[in-house]
Amino acid sequence: MSAFSVIQDVSVLLRGEVFRALASASGVTFTLSDPATNVELGPPGEGGETTRATLYLHHVELERHLRNQRHLPSREDPSRSRRPPLTLQLRYLLTPSDSLETNNQLLLGRVLQHFHDHPLHPVPGDEPRDSHGGASPEIRVVPETPSLEHLTQLWNALNQPFRLSVVLLVEVVAIDSGLPPRAAPRVGSFHTLVGTGERP
Repeated sequence: MSAFSVIQDVSVLLRGEVFRALASASGVTFTLSDPATNVELGPPGEGGETTRATLYLHHVELERHLRNQRHLPSREDPSRSRRPPLTLQLRYLLTPSDSLETNNQLLLGRVLQHFHDHPLHPVPGDEPRDSHGGASPEIRVVPETPSLEHLTQLWNALNQPFRLSVVLLVEVVAIDSGLPPRAAPRVGSFHTLVGTGERP
């Protein structure tokens, strides 16, 4: 199942993918030690000397196309049903933090290349997390191009000078309902309506 911790799990997975992209870069050596040290989960400007990039979850949005799902049959007992999962889109601001702008451009290019080549990733967890059939067991990570107005508002809210960065969109992240399955209503009777209609 996909618990409420899935948002944090996705953030950690994304940080690991950014680190893996940099560690496997061909022809370029980024000074790296481990994901938690080199890729900071937080707003830009908060990293230390060993931080190569910051990854900041700045927007969570409901996935509108999956909001009207019906109750799902329970895997343990088909006579009971579960509430559909809460499906989300997550947006992360990835900001290189090297003092040399040329290194920042190399880092950003490598990360974009990585997610272009590997957009799909299993939902993190020790067991298949497909939300009882209500969501995909994979998430999709793609770069997004926000408007200049949106970026300006974002950097103003962060109280930071505008820097080279990219927005990564993660979809679809599902959080299962915390309520237990309930008895599925039985069909008591069928009614067939037969009628004639006249055209005007």
